[in-house]
Amino acid sequence: IAALTDADITIAVIAAIIALANLDEAWIARAARSLAAGSPLSARLILRQLARCRRVSLAEALRTQMGISLACATHGDIAEGVRALLIDKDHAPAWRHTHGAVPAADLEACLAPAWPRQAHPLRELHDHVAE
Repeated sequence: IAALTDADITIAVIAAIIALANLDEAWIARAARSLAAGSPLSARLILRQLARCRRVSLAEALRTQMGISLACATHGDIAEGVRALLIDKDHAPAWRHTHGAVPAADLEACLAPAWPRQAHPLRELHDHVAE
């Protein structure tokens, strides 16, 4: 796992994990297949968030995640995933992008703050950072 996530570029990390889809280790192969079938935008956002939130407080991580969740619900692939898995049950989502071609502008739009800090619904959470 450490070797996979040490890649400098998120696209390379995603490709390295997806390449393990036929591995003998069942849980890794299942995770790789799930990643390959899932939303490319969501995969990129997850890796970006892991990198961004390593040294922030839990309160800041929750504020950021709330904004990302809102952005994904309005501009992301959530509606298509729900359609493919829960409504039509065809398990064939038509994602807007492929894993190697998620535009930086789409990532940045999902990562942009949804509220000014003073108006954020979670503004009163305390920002204690563990040392």
